[in-house]
Amino acid sequence: MKKVVAFVFLLTLSGCTQTNSKEFKEIVDVKSLSKIDVIDGRNGKRYSLKEDKQQFVDLLTERIYKKMKHHEKTKGYIYHANLFSDEKEFSITFLDDGIEINDIYYSLNKPITENEISDLLE
Repeated sequence: MKKVVAFVFLLTLSGCTQTNSKEFKEIVDVKSLSKIDVIDGRNGKRYSLKEDKQQFVDLLTERIYKKMKHHEKTKGYIYHANLFSDEKEFSITFLDDGIEINDIYYSLNKPITENEISDLLE
């Protein structure tokens, strides 16, 4: 009986540790972000965030990212952002049901709404 309980415990433990969920900081190096450029896809207006980029980063770090296995290529967007970290650039497209980061699609535990982004850009 003890062996069965131990086996179930280990099986549960291994299942919990094998996840493809990530935090934003595991995908993008947020410590060295120098600039964020945001494009409004509805009107083409561009925003550049340098000093006030922390609120934008906070919006992204408040979620859990789970890699999607299959997703059709996005044809349009409401908001798109380029994040510059040292010499790396991260391309982010905000979708209704998730987010695309450097051509990898993620579902979010809490969607990022159009209003949340527009409030940060005003």
